[in-house]
Amino acid sequence: MDYTLKSYHAKHVPISQLSRPHFLHIFLITEGEFMVLKNTTFHHFKVGDVFHIHDYESITQISFNGSLICLSLNNFYYYQYFQQLNFDAIEHISIKKERRVQFLDIVDAIQHQSINNLNEAIKHLIKNIQYSEYHNSQSSDIQCSYKTALIKDVVQYVNTHLTTKITCKQIANYFFVNNSFLSREFSTLMNCKLSQYITSSKIHASVCDLLNGDHLNIVQQRYGFRTQNEYCYLFNNVIGCYPSDIHSHTKSRSGIQHLKYDFYQQFQSNALK
Repeated sequence: MDYTLKSYHAKHVPISQLSRPHFLHIFLITEGEFMVLKNTTFHHFKVGDVFHIHDYESITQISFNGSLICLSLNNFYYYQYFQQLNFDAIEHISIKKERRVQFLDIVDAIQHQSINNLNEAIKHLIKNIQYSEYHNSQSSDIQCSYKTALIKDVVQYVNTHLTTKITCKQIANYFFVNNSFLSREFSTLMNCKLSQYITSSKIHASVCDLLNGDHLNIVQQRYGFRTQNEYCYLFNNVIGCYPSDIHSHTKSRSGIQHLKYDFYQQFQSNALK
């Protein structure tokens, strides 16, 4: 599975990058407080809070005094479950309580190198996040600008059509906007061209398929790359290694060796409240 798990401490390493293309970042506050402007909404997070940031979201860090754990997940997993989720069948759950438990389950699975438990815990956490996003989208209190909403929709469209041939012009036509306008606004918010995002999204998704054991030739054809040479060249440019080296490249993705037992128990106990 393509992920990284790291801890950040305000006294030592400030958070330099709250979001980056092709990854969903999920944070657990373990000490102190964290204040951030997410899109146009101010958020104040305290110990035990779990929050997430998509690559299309505008983020401004206001203050950070404490520590947190960051789980970065390849977008592939989020949109894989996004397409499977039936929002009409979703039952109400205690979002805050469940997220904290699920995040700690992920940390525990990583520490014990339990792949099955890790996959299951990540699946539940992603679905929890998607439920909360759906719930918030139904609320008139949560609003965003037209441009922000457009880029969000474009990113979701790209990530749910990775195995088909898509172009900037096709996407612009789909959303009934001018191609130049879309390209300009996308580049402004995402800090990359839409055409580059499409290609690199395919590459990042293919990482997950390779880690899952799929053959190079099948993966190359699945995402529409003309030749293996083209695919390997682009793969190396985006990921920093060739497809054949991806397992060793992603072997050590956790910067958290252990959590103290009493710390873990404290959060598990608080999660039940």
